[in-house]
Amino acid sequence: MLSNEEKQYIAGGVRENLRADGRSCDDYRGIEVECGLVSNTNGSARLKIGGSEVLVGIKAETVPPVQWRPDEGIVEFYVDCTPHANPDFEGHGGEEFATELANIAENAILPSLNLQELCILKAQQCWSLNIDALVLQCGGNVCDAICMAILAALHDTRLPTVTVSGGDGEPLELEISDDPYDCQCLSTADVPVVVTLNKIGECYVADATQEEELCTDAKMVIAVDSGGSICYSSKSGGSSMDPSMAFDMLDKAKTIGATLLESLNTHLQSQPSSQGLASQAAGGFLR
Repeated sequence: MLSNEEKQYIAGGVRENLRADGRSCDDYRGIEVECGLVSNTNGSARLKIGGSEVLVGIKAETVPPVQWRPDEGIVEFYVDCTPHANPDFEGHGGEEFATELANIAENAILPSLNLQELCILKAQQCWSLNIDALVLQCGGNVCDAICMAILAALHDTRLPTVTVSGGDGEPLELEISDDPYDCQCLSTADVPVVVTLNKIGECYVADATQEEELCTDAKMVIAVDSGGSICYSSKSGGSSMDPSMAFDMLDKAKTIGATLLESLNTHLQSQPSSQGLASQAAGGFLR
């Protein structure tokens, strides 16, 4: 908890565009990302942003597709907030926050994925991706961190080549290659980043610290794709928001998101594939 004096100090700095850690209202903290850490997954990534740290693992398995989408695969999102990351996550507090984060990630990211590339055999077999995010440390702006880590883990994901045999009265058999280099990548060109803007008084900040979140009256979560378009947005918090501020926040998110996504994608594309190799060393961007 923060005292009223501490909240006034933080709000005063935001009004002057000089936050307690020296950043302007639009600035992100340094970001580090490392892929290929978890050996028993098809893709993984650990991402640090300030005092927040998240780990994402993606596991793929072959399953029958859902009846109403016979030529598409399945993607499911899960988030786990451990009490070790924040004592407030003990009990239902962590469950509610995890559900909120998983819903945001699903609404922002799922529509950007090409689910048809997960189809193995129409109406019979497809890939099901389980995207599991674990919050290791909570230092503010966990939502943005999770969504960036999911993008990095999707970029790292490799699906083994599947050979289908049988048919013509014979039972179908799937042969999944165990060669780590005989695989396919996922298309992540359209996956957005999420920019969370926190309203403090009559101003707002990007990449809020945990202390700034305690001063927040309301916030907007905005997903921005590579074309600079907004593909998802939501508002939460009890405070009202002037429409002009809301539109200004949407425009600001476009600018921040485009820079963030370009930097992240450039960094990921510069890294070698981790499949069959040692994990990639942690690399930073937006420092």
